[in-house]
Amino acid sequence: MLAAALLYEPDRVDPETGCSLSKPYDWAVFMVDATDPLSASQAATVQREIQQRVAASAGGVRLRFLNLSEDGASLVSDTCKPQNEDEADPLFDSQVLTRRALQRFLTRVEDSTKELIGTTDAPATMTPLMESLSDLGTEISSIRRQDLEKGWTRDISVTLFSDLLQHTSGFSQYEEQVRFQDFAGRPYALRGVSSLDRVRVHVFYLIRPTALERGLQGESHKSFWVDYFSATGALFRLTPT
Repeated sequence: MLAAALLYEPDRVDPETGCSLSKPYDWAVFMVDATDPLSASQAATVQREIQQRVAASAGGVRLRFLNLSEDGASLVSDTCKPQNEDEADPLFDSQVLTRRALQRFLTRVEDSTKELIGTTDAPATMTPLMESLSDLGTEISSIRRQDLEKGWTRDISVTLFSDLLQHTSGFSQYEEQVRFQDFAGRPYALRGVSSLDRVRVHVFYLIRPTALERGLQGESHKSFWVDYFSATGALFRLTPT
């Protein structure tokens, strides 16, 4: 026991995020499109999916929560999950303190989720979805380069809750429906398409009845985004909601 105690070195962590400073951690990003109000069932889906995914994640994973508004993606919270009870070291970790830390963290996640789903009462004037994904892709590419230098590997996932209706002055799917192959040849695509290579992206496709009736959503619209994410190199899934 004494020898083990002498050899034990606690992990150094960032005081702001609680993330490790000495080893790689997986990264899970949750982005909620708040440019249109969510229905009650959609809000319930967002809350359930986030809570289930966070609960099932390993200790140490970095969890970032982003709110997509007409101004882009804004940060709601960014922190690493404390270790789960079954991950605690029986020699050096208190089960009681571990349980309390985890419960405090899960409460903060619940508060962040409520903030994400309760921020919109009326439709926004713009939905800069591509720009927000591109900014995220640029950050992830930077992380990948740093990992390569250190010989690190990590799993990165993005869970996006959105109607996928891009709406900016440069390109609006409210005004035109085009194939991705045609869009990709435009200069605007250079700003909107960034690498998400090897990133697991799961989109919960929020159905808007009015958009569906106007033909703005549907199979051709989904096909556009399947091709979009394929072009980014993402490992892509889409679930209608």
